[in-house]
Amino acid sequence: MDSKKKTCHRSGKTIYPADKQINFGGFDFLATHFTCKSTGTRLNLKTATVIDGEVYLRGEVGACCRFAPPCRGDRLALTACAAPRSC
Repeated sequence: MDSKKKTCHRSGKTIYPADKQINFGGFDFLATHFTCKSTGTRLNLKTATVIDGEVYLRGEVGACCRFAPPCRGDRLALTACAAPRSC
């Protein structure tokens, strides 16, 4: 077994050299699986953030919520965080 075999952080599928891939925050993703853990929203390098070892949409899950406490998955609190904000 190849020790350098990459797997997608989100799906667990093998990433082959010919696949479109993204490395963000030390995690490898297949490009189509680069999504927010809590909402499933497709991400890009500008909209993604790492919190507690997981990748989320910036502004979700308390990442950059200036007007609400850290949400950590609370759906009611997520509505206050929905718009991406710069920190």
